[in-house]
Amino acid sequence: MKGVITMSKRNKIPATEVLEWLSKNHPEIREVAEIDRDWVWIAVNLSGEEHRATRDSLKEFGFAYKTKGAHPLQSGRMGTWSHSCTRPISFKKRGGARRAAPENEESEAELLRFAAMFAAA
Repeated sequence: MKGVITMSKRNKIPATEVLEWLSKNHPEIREVAEIDRDWVWIAVNLSGEEHRATRDSLKEFGFAYKTKGAHPLQSGRMGTWSHSCTRPISFKKRGGARRAAPENEESEAELLRFAAMFAAA
């Protein structure tokens, strides 16, 4: 996506600066923003085509949408958008690529077949 800041490109931004940016650019969202540990969370529903520009603006600044569920905040609200501020999480690859067996290795089934032939002889 053009203009989206990825974790590798994004600078670490203190939570106070993230809140200042929200105040200047999205004052109505700043009212529902909360700091939870080293993250800024937004408890607002931005679904629908009428909020596309707001979602794109948040993404460009470094906010991410929590796709699986929501994050419970101390106020009792559920945060759906987050900014990791000065503590960006590293990308952790889930699952491994399946390694193909080298061509010169014999399969286990072939080895068992040969073992059975020699045992019968």
